[in-house]
Amino acid sequence: MLVRHLVIFMKKLFGMSLRLFSLQSRRLRALEADVNEIFIDANINLGEHDKELMDEIWNLIEPKAILDKYEMALFLKKKERFDKGDSIYQDTATLIKLRNALVHFKPE
Repeated sequence: MLVRHLVIFMKKLFGMSLRLFSLQSRRLRALEADVNEIFIDANINLGEHDKELMDEIWNLIEPKAILDKYEMALFLKKKERFDKGDSIYQDTATLIKLRNALVHFKPE
């Protein structure tokens, strides 16, 4: 019953099926793995910064959201930050929230 309601909810709200959501969820996991690797291999990816500093930044940012980690990586590389008003950013943030709500569901 819950799955049926979830399918109806997702189709109405997001216009996507569970199969499509599963695909998007895999893409989000890949995005998260990628940004985590940027910080884990900071000596390669962010080598212009001190290792001790990068270790401390990782300790602070590791529990943060995927897009926050990318924002920090862009900042550290002195690259242009995301436009949070852009539809791609907004859609990605919404998909992450949906995925987190489903994956980390806590009943009331």
